[in-house]
Amino acid sequence: MLAQMKHKRNGVTLVELMVVLVILGVLAALATPSMADMWNKRRVAAVANEIATDLAFARSEAVAKGVNILIQYKKNSSMSCYTVHHKATMGDCNCLSATAVCDETTSGIEVKTVQIPSNLDVTFVSTSASGDPVPLVEYTFPHFTPNPANFSVEVTGRNAVSMQVQVNAMGRIKTCSPNGTMPGVAAC
Repeated sequence: MLAQMKHKRNGVTLVELMVVLVILGVLAALATPSMADMWNKRRVAAVANEIATDLAFARSEAVAKGVNILIQYKKNSSMSCYTVHHKATMGDCNCLSATAVCDETTSGIEVKTVQIPSNLDVTFVSTSASGDPVPLVEYTFPHFTPNPANFSVEVTGRNAVSMQVQVNAMGRIKTCSPNGTMPGVAAC
């Protein structure tokens, strides 16, 4: 009679637990590349949107304060950066500097500086309509149009993911994806 009694066990065996862990490991390995790609696209979009916002802000500062506003773009191996500042003289604001970016006595009054470290895998470069580098953009009083006219800033991340911020001769700003790698963003 004792041989016929069955014992009910609660819980799981070590083999069952190992099978579940292996399945979870496989699912995590499949999800990791897509998560990294998503974060890369979000970083590129965030930088492009901030550049577009700051270009509009620079133009509005020129209108509101009645002064020339400059945006200087720089890049080296450790970062990409730009500075929005009031033009005092033809001095240089160095956004690559870890200390004071603008010297108010020689180069202007800093309004905003953005520094993007290289370890985020996002860089940007400003170019004219002909493809030449544009290290300096100026909104001049009283016209408030960009000089040079028709320039763009291309923001690039890992795996050739990119967005472009385009500014036309009238100062209107448009963002687009030059290679169609950004879902939900119009192609250039």
